[in-house]
Amino acid sequence: MTAMAGDSPQYEEVLRALYAGNKDHFYGLIDDWTPDIRDYIKTLAKGAFIQEES
Repeated sequence: MTAMAGDSPQYEEVLRALYAGNKDHFYGLIDDWTPDIRDYIKTLAKGAFIQEES
């Protein structure tokens, strides 16, 4: 993500949302990014937001 989007708006906040597991905030922050980069990052990040079943 750094190589593709490190200069994108709110990049550091996007990383914080990713590490915190905050899916809605993460997706909201990257909505305005270039579609090809945004969509690829969404694909890569999918596994980070899978919640464990109780």
